[in-house]
Order: sequence, then structure tokens, then C-alpha cells
Amino acid sequence: MDSAHRYSTDYLAADAAEPSATHEDIGTAVKRLLDDSDDSIAGLTKVARLLTTAMADFCAFDLIQPDGEWRRVVVATPSSILAEIAAENARLFPIYSEDPAGPAQIHRTGASIMFDRVTDADLKSIATCPEHLKRLKLLGARSFICTPLIRDNVCRGVITLIRAADTTPFTNEDLADVESIAGIIGAALNRDERLDGIRPAAEDARIPDELDPSMLMSRCDALATFLDLTDETIIVTSLSGLIVYWNRAAEKTYGWKRDEAIGQAIHLLLRTEIPLSRDRLLEAVRRDGRWAGEIVNFRRDGTRVVCANRMYLYRNAIGEPAAFMEVGTDITEHQRAQRQLREAYEREHKIAEALQRSMLVDIRDKQFDGLSVAPIYQAAWDEALVGGDFYDVFELRKGLVALLVGDVSGKGLAAAQYTAEVKFATRAFLSEDENPATALERLNRYALRSHVMLDRDPTVFVAMSIAVIEPARGAVKISNAGMEPAMILRTNGKIDTVELGGKPIGLFDDEKYELVEETMASGDTMLLVTDGMTEARNGTTVLGYDGLMLLAKMASRRTRLSEMAETIMNNTRSFVGGQLHDDTCLVLARIE
Repeated sequence: MDSAHRYSTDYLAADAAEPSATHEDIGTAVKRLLDDSDDSIAGLTKVARLLTTAMADFCAFDLIQPDGEWRRVVVATPSSILAEIAAENARLFPIYSEDPAGPAQIHRTGASIMFDRVTDADLKSIATCPEHLKRLKLLGARSFICTPLIRDNVCRGVITLIRAADTTPFTNEDLADVESIAGIIGAALNRDERLDGIRPAAEDARIPDELDPSMLMSRCDALATFLDLTDETIIVTSLSGLIVYWNRAAEKTYGWKRDEAIGQAIHLLLRTEIPLSRDRLLEAVRRDGRWAGEIVNFRRDGTRVVCANRMYLYRNAIGEPAAFMEVGTDITEHQRAQRQLREAYEREHKIAEALQRSMLVDIRDKQFDGLSVAPIYQAAWDEALVGGDFYDVFELRKGLVALLVGDVSGKGLAAAQYTAEVKFATRAFLSEDENPATALERLNRYALRSHVMLDRDPTVFVAMSIAVIEPARGAVKISNAGMEPAMILRTNGKIDTVELGGKPIGLFDDEKYELVEETMASGDTMLLVTDGMTEARNGTTVLGYDGLMLLAKMASRRTRLSEMAETIMNNTRSFVGGQLHDDTCLVLARIE
């Protein structure tokens, strides 16, 4: 008897039904399940599971008690959400014999009802009030059959079958099958009088108070003073998704007052978009007790709310799941700001990259009489870090060529803009005075003034090396402002380094720069390089200046200067195991 005195919400298990049952033998299977069961509730549960396997997505049995009260005794469905919605519907909207439609109508007429394609009008014909209609829609029924269970020529209850929206609708053949099955069940009820002792659900002592939405709401209201203090939305729902508590932050965020939200289905009210199905989400919360992730809800006015959401499972005093609590933080503006920042950064990167590359001059073969020049530029591995490395090669006058490499501190658009400013200012100063040291001194004074005029960061600086070559005489003038020393690779394999002092441009007033004069013979090659190459790193090992000299010697076997430059760069990349992590400029110049 005890098993008959319970509210049974059964979830379909793969091995719980009769997988071999078909329309042809389903009646036999139903009779066997009822005959083999210890009590009628157990038998009806097995039958419900069988029917949800063989012909429907949802099955329920509602029986009339000796005192005339209706009671739902079994619900079976693969969907936990669907089962809980149906169970709560039965609690909130019980069947009464005087109802004009639905099971009460079937009880009076003894005739089945079938909606092959459920419409709003069909649901309105069954619903007892607008709220009941709203709850019926939550079941998502596409097709519906409700058939009487006849015992002694009297309707003793009904069997309800539902097919979901993504399945084929019921047909008249299905209705005939269900009526046949109902006859078998009715006969079994006739043999088993133990069902007469089933109590109404409201009297079932095994239903904990925590499952009652009104009880949940009253408990939340007791904490309302505290829950309303937070800026986070706090929403408590019943297991089927009905809102039972809605704090002040939820009102402010979503636009619905508390009394408007209470009783609504949360996923319908907020039109929630989540990264997984709601069934899977609730399964995760039931399994783990909590879930955290990003979801999208919609306000009353239709605008989106991106929410960092935490969902918790509340259990009652006997450890059964009773409710869900959702705590949300509105991160819409934060995400918008992040997106705008990312878009602005990407725009700046594109502008900086375009500006930087526009300054990389293209040197033609035999562009300068008696001098071959091969510049090469390698961008950093992280393309977002557009740096300030640059080079320039140009003719000052016939027979006199200026070469320079430089590195502006900083990254991004500001560095690219300053690079352009420095590069063209240097061209102007060298055009007026061919002495590299004088050009660096004038550039330093100009940089310090521009820091003030343009309100530029005073710590920004430029490292630079300048060489002015007269190929006909092999005369070279070199000055350096904090850059790697120039290197001259002689035809006999010897390498001379031009060690010079000189601090970077834009840091100190009245800085003086040294001038060194060298000579180059036919076949000698000069190398100017930024520190992106000498500071190339493989683990804790740095290539360094000595490593660069070794790579230059190895590459000098190449007859074409451009091939030599490429070889040096490729070997540097091989040393670091891939791409360089800083911008690098290398300029080679050879006396022909």
C-alpha cells in the first residue's frame, strides 16, 4: 500500500522500458507489465515508461478517488524539465469534476480527445484560467491524446499522451491504439481495488514543503531586506522554472516589478540564451550543485543583458532538490567597453602598421653609383606590438649616400607617429649638414622641444646610428646615439667594430655625439642593426654582438648582398626557434 501513497514523477531510463515493443504487440506488453507488477502504481509506472519509448514524449495517468477527487499518480518523460512542469501544473491547477473541458469532460462523456496539431485555441479549450493556459504552453505539445480508463462501464480516470514539437503528430491509428491500451489498463484497475485508497496529492506527507512555490516565496521574502541590498540580480525559481523570488536588482536590470515576475517561467520571461540546452544546464546543477557561465537575457524593452551567471541548487531538509537560485552580474557595459577597446586597438594597430611600412623604402639594384645596399625589416612575432624600429637610405647629393637605423621606444600608433617625425627630421638635418654627429645633436634638441610642444611622454627616446658613405673614395663618417655599434666586414674576413659613445635622442640637454671616420675598400660590407637582432634569445641564451658577427661571417659567402641579408635574418630566426619577439632592422652596404 505504501507505494500507492506517493506522488510519482518518473524519468525515462533506457533499460526501464520494453525496447522491443511495437504497435502490434504493445497491448500484450502493457498487460504483462501490469500482471507482473506488485502494485498498480508500479505497473502504471512501467506502462508509462513503455509508452514514452514506443509512441509519445510524455505520459500521465490521472485517477478519480472514491471521494470524487482527481489525482495524478504517474508522470513519465525523458525530459526532467517537462516532468517538473507537468507535476507543478497538477499541484497548481488540479482537476475538478465540474470543469467544462479536459479530463472532467472525458469523464462525463466517456469519449477521447485528440488534437493532431495543438493550437492556442485547443489549449484555451482545456485551460481553466489565463495562468493555466500559460502553464500548458510550457509543455510544448505538438500533438495530444487524452483517453478514458473505463472500469465497469464508468470512467475511472484518463491517460494523457503528448508528442513534442519536433515529432510527427498523432493519427487516428494512434488514437485507436491508445484506446485499446486504455481498455487493458481499465480492466486491470477493475481487478485491483488497492487504487481506491490513493490520497490526493495535497495530503501526501512525502511531498516536502520546499517544493511549494508559495512556501519558497515566503522564505525568500523573509530575507528580502538583505537580498535587496546587493547590486547583483537574485532570482529563485521552482524546479520547473517558475519564478518565486525576484529581488530589487532584478527589477532594475530587467524592468519587471516583483509581482509581475513572480509565477512566470524564467526562460520565457527573460528569453534566456545559454551556451547549452536548458535540460543539460539543469542536469549539471543537479549533479554538481552549481553552475557558472555567461548567459544572455532580455529586458522588458527588448534590449540584451549579458550576464555573468551563477546558478545554485537548493535542497530541502531531507536532501531532495527543491529550488534553483540564480545570481547574476550585468556585464553588458563591461563587454561593450572591452569590445570598443579591442576595436580601437585593432584600428590603431592597422594605422600604425600602415604608417610604419610606408616608411620602409624600397632600394632598387644599382640605385647608387659604386654602392650596393640591402635593407631588411622583420616584424615582431606578436603583430599587435607594432614597434618603432625603422631604417632609411637616401642620397644626400650625387656620390654621397646616407644610411641610418633607429628604434623609437614604445609600441603602437604613438611610436609609429614619432618614428615618422624622427625619420623625416633626420633627413632634413642631414640635407643641411652632412656631418652625422651634427645631425644627431640637432635632432636631440628638436626631440626635447617637441616633447614639450606636443605634451609627449618625456621618457620617450630614440636610439639611432647614422653612416654617410662616399663610395668613390671609400670614405665613411659614422655617429651613434645609443644604437648597436656599426660593423665593417672586410674582404679578408676581419671584422672591425665602430665603438662610439652617445646617449639616445630625446633624454638629455646639450648631448654631444662623436664622429668617427673610416675607410672601406671594394668588397667591404658595413652592417647597421637594431637591438632586436643582438637581443634575440633562445631560452636564456642571447645571440649578442659576437653571435651576430659569426652569422655575418657565415653569410658573407653569398655573392649577392640581398642574399647575405636574408641569410643573416633567417639564421637569427633559426637561433630563436621561429619568429623574433621584437622588431628588427638590418641594413647592409657594400662598396663595389
